[in-house]
Amino acid sequence: MIAKPPEGCSVTDVSGWIVQIILGLICLGVLICKRYQEKPRRLWKIWLLDTSKQIVSALAAHMLNVVLAVVLTSIQDSHKHTADACAWYFVTIIFDTTLGTFICYLMLKYLNQFFIAKRIDHLASGNYFKVHENTLPQQSSLGKPNRKVEIDYGIWFAQLLIWIMIVILSKIFLYLIQYYLSGFFINITLFLFQG
Repeated sequence: MIAKPPEGCSVTDVSGWIVQIILGLICLGVLICKRYQEKPRRLWKIWLLDTSKQIVSALAAHMLNVVLAVVLTSIQDSHKHTADACAWYFVTIIFDTTLGTFICYLMLKYLNQFFIAKRIDHLASGNYFKVHENTLPQQSSLGKPNRKVEIDYGIWFAQLLIWIMIVILSKIFLYLIQYYLSGFFINITLFLFQG
């Protein structure tokens, strides 16, 4: 049954969106600070490609978390009370940052191994490059053949789509857990957030 959402915290009102934007900017700031700590430091172009995959997938996961929080709020369990959207958002974030991260890691690891084994290693995460060997007999001043390395944005986009699909599959799995154990999570969120 669909229950009328209780009055209380909302992740979709103005203050909810302001908090979400501030948290997003903090996350971006942390990524930039992290870049300055790298050794060796990636080129800005490479860092932006890597980070843009994280940002796009984080936005997708965030939007799914908001939708799932609203959907889970409307679930009427055998309890007289239900948790508000902020409590459900908290549950989805805890799942994302623990079990979800582990699931995404495993899927990416095994997909990368599969791509390499099938000789489609250009789809392995983080490899955006095409190397063009110079076919002329001349060599560089270092005695090595001249090579031209360029970024292939098509490969980057394919990797972005693969990563987003991994995130979505993880979210579906986590949603099913939250849905089937909603009574348990309602009790926990009521205990944590409503005393």
